[in-house]
Amino acid sequence: MRIALMPAASLPPLVQSDTWKEFGGRSVASFQVIGSSSVDEEVWLFAHESLATFYIAGGRLIESGGMSVPVRVRLDAGDLRPLSIDMPSDGSEYAPSLKRLMPNWAVERLFEVERDAQALRDAAGLWAKRSGLLPGLVAVAPPDHADPHNHQPDVYTLPAIPPDIHGFTVNIVERPRSTTDRDLEWISKSRDGRFECFFNLGSGAVLVIHDRHSSRRLQVAGPGLDVTIENVQWVGDTIVFDKVDVGFGEPRPEQMTMVHVEINLEELSVVRVVPFGPYTSNSH
Repeated sequence: MRIALMPAASLPPLVQSDTWKEFGGRSVASFQVIGSSSVDEEVWLFAHESLATFYIAGGRLIESGGMSVPVRVRLDAGDLRPLSIDMPSDGSEYAPSLKRLMPNWAVERLFEVERDAQALRDAAGLWAKRSGLLPGLVAVAPPDHADPHNHQPDVYTLPAIPPDIHGFTVNIVERPRSTTDRDLEWISKSRDGRFECFFNLGSGAVLVIHDRHSSRRLQVAGPGLDVTIENVQWVGDTIVFDKVDVGFGEPRPEQMTMVHVEINLEELSVVRVVPFGPYTSNSH
């Protein structure tokens, strides 16, 4: 549809992303146009808008969330200048407001369109690599044990995010007065039972570790830890986990952007933070 292609370069400025600029973030939008109408001196495009927000933290591209909704794009009929992107109201007003935005035939066709997640992620990945915000990676000596996650390629052959960039920390802390054990969601414990790991439900991006030998309480913090941690493993006193940054809704691991993290809890040191998968500096 020729008219849908002409204003494509002008649509992104209408997508609101100002609130994310201070975090180094970007809102990415994809518009799948299924039809149009002429109304007075305007052209209306009926489209399915897919929107997602990404940001860069700790040297990683992280997918924050998004939405998918039918929209009406209003264009000036003379020069096809975009005037607005109108979307239906929330809640009980959704159906009536959608009916006011577009004809029934457009509504029916738009409900058949699926969210264009892959296009959004590809655009965000291109932005991340061009932004200059992804750091150069550094070599880290391989350990004397195999990767407990059996990644392919072997994660120990890949360079890591520099220590001054990755943002992960591990410290001895006192339990905050506002935090009780009811705020902690159990995740895993070391094989010898010494360390027990919890996710702090009351504070995003924080793991709480109980050291049963010394009664110490440790806290692991870092960007993007407010999403459920998967594949937690232990190698002695070292906790090893993967965190999915982009593509967490995809069924195949090779379509995901992840970060592999190893933290030695005895020495209170972050051993390595290795990004892998698409949209990282380790992708080919």
